[in-house]
Amino acid sequence: MLGVDNRAALLAGNRSQVLAAVTPCQQTFTLRTVDNVHALPYSFFQAHQLRQNTTPSFPMFQDEPRSSTKASLPDFDITAAEVQQLLADPSGHGVSNYLMEHAGFFVTTGGNLRTPFRVLWYAENLGLTRMVYSGQHKDSQVVRLRDILDQINRSNELNGKRSVTMSTVLNSLSPMAKALLSGFKVKVLINRQEETIKLLSEAFAANMFSNMKADAERVFKRYADVAEQAKAVGVDPKGLIAGTHVERLQLACASEG
Repeated sequence: MLGVDNRAALLAGNRSQVLAAVTPCQQTFTLRTVDNVHALPYSFFQAHQLRQNTTPSFPMFQDEPRSSTKASLPDFDITAAEVQQLLADPSGHGVSNYLMEHAGFFVTTGGNLRTPFRVLWYAENLGLTRMVYSGQHKDSQVVRLRDILDQINRSNELNGKRSVTMSTVLNSLSPMAKALLSGFKVKVLINRQEETIKLLSEAFAANMFSNMKADAERVFKRYADVAEQAKAVGVDPKGLIAGTHVERLQLACASEG
């Protein structure tokens, strides 16, 4: 190692003083190092700089391509009467079986049902499509979400999978309900506070229309008055309401399945 004085001498450019103070081995090394550095041709530095400039750089990160099109439920060519038959299937799984047969790519992944449709399957197990009588109207069976969760975890245990929590069931309700409404016009009524689900039924519809009728009566009366007045002067009321929700209501009431 060079002392403080020797380092100062080296910095001052007095090479002879430094070389006299070091061992022969150090002298050989020092001489070779100092002399060769000064003796290197300019072409060496040019080549070194060229290698630095031409060193290949790795390509920047680029994520793999993905499809922007999400899988969607196809439009089923199915009538209201056929939907009623699916709901009345003795196995209770008419809707799930139809989905697996006609939209397997949408409801399954890796050969297993996706979670929203597992929720549907076990809700059907528990009587989701079963009808009971409530007063003079038929009503659908109320299914507890806790019971659905228990059946899902029972299946997971049998198949070596981890248990899931209630949040898994709750997060699956909206996708499941949207699929049933889109594919079959079947409305799932979700009560998160009481942790239950049921299908819209005759009893529910009757109660809803009864509550809405008083509010809508004034509006429908005005529609009827204007329609009669328009007809009196030769205007076709059907043309005026074409494409509106009133026409939808008329078509829905006139439909026989």
